[in-house]
Amino acid sequence: MEKYSFRTKIWLYNLLENQGPLTLEEINERWHSCPLSGGDKYYPRRTFLYDIKVLSAMFDVDIVCDSHTDKYEVRPHGSRNAVMKRGLGFFEFEIKEEKIKIVTDRLIIRTPEEGDVHDIFVLMSDLEIAAFAGFRPMSTLSEAEVKIRRKMDSRMMFCISEKDRPERTIGVFEITQDKYPSGEEDGLCECVLCYFLHKEARGKGYMTEVMRIMKHYLFNEMKADWLTVVIRPWNDASRRFALKNGFAYEGMDYGEIGDLEYYTLYKEEYLNHDEKLGQNYKN
Repeated sequence: MEKYSFRTKIWLYNLLENQGPLTLEEINERWHSCPLSGGDKYYPRRTFLYDIKVLSAMFDVDIVCDSHTDKYEVRPHGSRNAVMKRGLGFFEFEIKEEKIKIVTDRLIIRTPEEGDVHDIFVLMSDLEIAAFAGFRPMSTLSEAEVKIRRKMDSRMMFCISEKDRPERTIGVFEITQDKYPSGEEDGLCECVLCYFLHKEARGKGYMTEVMRIMKHYLFNEMKADWLTVVIRPWNDASRRFALKNGFAYEGMDYGEIGDLEYYTLYKEEYLNHDEKLGQNYKN
């Protein structure tokens, strides 16, 4: 259950919003057939009661139980508050056979498929994109095929498409995850981010929209302790973007091939910033 904590909360909210009122037994029936369950038959009552408290705060609603029918429902219906809408981009979250699809106001962010080979090759063979994002440009379609096969099941690469043209990949958001020993059972988790858009898709605020929801996904789903962006010193646009999205300068790595600047966002800073946003909205 912990592995899917954020997604189960969203699943539960949508279930009660669209199909409620429901008893806990009815919720368990639907949970058993949900891909998130992983074969678990029951949604433990303690977890359920905890999740509805969190959802009540997230969406600024009451999730109540009728004492006569023992059925739970959302009150008022359809009330997704402004803080949630602004913070998450008012997205839909779908899991199917471990493939992820996130729908924001204007974009679809999803697990890559074999049909994306050509578009990904076009993006990753572009010399300008490769220089700014810091990777070696691809030279053959087979490189794109290998990359997609390797990344499809790892949830470490996402294709970005416009909602009105879902068949075309206009960008990529890629994650490299590193674990560090610590006193915690699973150690500390760093996610290094690489992201880029086709030049025709730039200047529209798309990557800001992607970054907003991916920060939430990485801290809540992948349990990242901090996020890192690596930038070439001459890349002023990427530096401004990182700072605008909450990252702070961490240091410089002086290398033989070239220098690199590191920008980080720690989970505590992200959570504190979100909490302040909510307080400002309420005030």
